[in-house]
Parts: sequence; C-alpha cells; structure tokens
Amino acid sequence: MSPATVLDHEADHANHRATKPEEHKALKDTPDSNYGNKEEKRVITGSEQKTARANGEISGKQVTRRNHGGNHVVTKGTTSNKIDRKKTYQYYQRRNKTSHGDFSKQLKKYKN
Repeated sequence: MSPATVLDHEADHANHRATKPEEHKALKDTPDSNYGNKEEKRVITGSEQKTARANGEISGKQVTRRNHGGNHVVTKGTTSNKIDRKKTYQYYQRRNKTSHGDFSKQLKKYKN
C-alpha cells in the first residue's frame, strides 16, 4: 500500500474515535481472528479499499489485504505502492542497529 493509503487508514481510526468513541472502543475491544479486532476489520475492509482503488493501487475485485499483517517498506512515492528495494533495505539496516528485534528476514528479502 502507498503511504497515502496508510495515512487514510490511520485517519479513519482517529475520526471514528473522535466522532463515535463508544462504538470505536467496542469494536477495538472485540477480537477478530483475521484482523486482530473488529475496528481494524472495519477500516481495512472499508475506507482502506476505497482509498486504494482511488489511488490506483488495486482494481476490480482485488483487495489490499485480508488481515492486519504486513511489513514496513519504503515506496517510490507517496501515492505509489511500488517498493524501493534499496531504501527498504537501508531502512531495515537502521532498524537492526537501533531497535530491539531481529530484522534478518526483512534484510534478506530486500537485499539487492
């Protein structure tokens, strides 16, 4: 997904929390086996799909994802979903040095 679509995803959560706080909390507190919770399912199956289609990232019956998982990547631009492999590799090199956790899988995946 593009950074623009990810931003809209997060904005939907923020707007829902601000305008319907009880509903937002109830959905967030309701587990979902694929999406983690019903709030993530609401956003991923709703506004995320609409925004990704508007940005030309998906078409027809394609979907961005069917769960709340994924890896951080650097894209070619703010509305692009094309991965910049070199910059993504550099991102994981920095994270590997500064963060707790093992990013060897991501480093291997994005190495030139």
